[in-house]
Amino acid sequence: MQMSIVVPFRQSELLLVNHDGQPFVPMRPVVQGMGLDWKSQHVKLTTGRLAPVMVEITTTGSDGKQYQMTCLPLRKLPGWLMSIHPNKVKPELRENILAYQNECDDVLWAYWNDGEALNPRTTSPAPEAGGAVQCITLHYADRHFRVQVEGVQCWFCAADLARVLGMHAAPGVVRHLQPGEHGHRLFGKQRLIMVSQAGLERALTCARHERAEPFRHWLAERLRQVVAPLPLQPVQPAALPVPLSREQQAALRTLINCRLDALPEAQRTRAASTCWLALKSAFGCTYKKIPQGQFTEAVSLVAQLPLEGELLESAPGEPPVLSLDRYETEHLYLFMSHYASLFQHYNAMLAGARALGSPVLMEFFDRLWEAHGSFSVLDKHRATLYGCYRQALEKTGKPLWEQNGGYAQHLGDAPLR
Repeated sequence: MQMSIVVPFRQSELLLVNHDGQPFVPMRPVVQGMGLDWKSQHVKLTTGRLAPVMVEITTTGSDGKQYQMTCLPLRKLPGWLMSIHPNKVKPELRENILAYQNECDDVLWAYWNDGEALNPRTTSPAPEAGGAVQCITLHYADRHFRVQVEGVQCWFCAADLARVLGMHAAPGVVRHLQPGEHGHRLFGKQRLIMVSQAGLERALTCARHERAEPFRHWLAERLRQVVAPLPLQPVQPAALPVPLSREQQAALRTLINCRLDALPEAQRTRAASTCWLALKSAFGCTYKKIPQGQFTEAVSLVAQLPLEGELLESAPGEPPVLSLDRYETEHLYLFMSHYASLFQHYNAMLAGARALGSPVLMEFFDRLWEAHGSFSVLDKHRATLYGCYRQALEKTGKPLWEQNGGYAQHLGDAPLR
C-alpha cells in the first residue's frame, strides 16, 4: 500500500506515488485537471506506446480511502504532455493545456525532490530589506527562461536551465550544487526550483562547453538590458567538487575488471559498456570526475549492476544451478547418442512387443516414448555437447571417458539425429 503525495497545481490537486523508489503520477487527476476526457485518454495510455510502462498502484488518497490508480512514471510525463496538441482541443482549454505542458512536470519534480513540499506553510526565502522582487521571462533558442531578481541577487529556473544545457530535468542540474545554491521559490503563482548566481556558475562549469558558453554570454547581455537599474554583483566561480583520487579510480576499474573476468569472453565487451554507461548516467560525468564523497555510491552501483551472461546465485528456497565439467558433458552426449540410436528402431521393436503380448515390454516402450520429450529439451544443446566431445578427440585422439578409465565402450562419434 502506497501513500500518495498531494501536489496543488492550478486549482487542481495532482498526486505523486513512490513505487519502488521512483516517482509515479496517477494520471486521472492530470487528465481531468487539463479538462480532457479521462475514458478516452485512459484507453490511449493503456494501449498506446506508453502501455509497457503504465502501472496499476493501490494508494491511499488524501481522504483516507484506498484507490486503484493508473500511474505513469514521472520521467515519462513530459512526453505524454507534449502528445496533446493544443490546436486540436476546444479553445477554452488551450491556455490550461499549455500551462500543464510548460510547468506541470517541473512542479511535480519539485515536490518529489523537496522533503518540505507537503508543508503548505513553507514559503520562499524572504527578499533582502528594501529589495524589490521581479519575475522576468526571457527567451533563449525559442524556449522561455525564467529569472527572478530579488534585491541584488538573481535566481534562475532550474528546469529552464536543464533544457538549455541538454539535461533531462531540474534534478539533473541541482544534484551538482551545494545546499545554499538552490531552493524552492514562488515565481508568480507557481513554486519552482530556482538556482542562485553561484549555482548557475557551478552548473555552467559542469556542463558541456559548446552549450554553456553561448548561453553564458547571452544571459549576461540580456541581464544588462533587462535588469540595468539593479547593481548585479559579479558571479564568482564556485569551487568544483574534488574528483576521485587515482587510487579510487584504480579501485573502481579493478572492481569492473573482476566482474568482467567472471563472464564468458563473448559477453565482456557489452558488459564493460554497461558498467561505464551506468556510472555516467548515475553521476552525470565520466568516472574520473565523480566526486570523492560519492565513491561509496559508485562502488555499490557497480557491485550490484546485473550483467548479461552472469551466473546468478539461486534464490533462497530454489534448487542450485547445475553445471557440468567436460567429462560429465561427454557422458551426457554419449547417453543421448545411445538413446537416439535406440529410438530410431522404436516402431519396429514396438510391433514385436505387441506380437509377444508382454505387459513388461509394453511398459518399457511407454517409458521410452515419454522420455523422448526430455530428450528433445536436451537436444536443443546438441551443438555444444558435440563440440565438447569432438574437442576431447582432437586433443588426445580418444574420448574423455577412456582417458579417465571410463566404464563404457565407444560406440561412435556421429552427431545426434
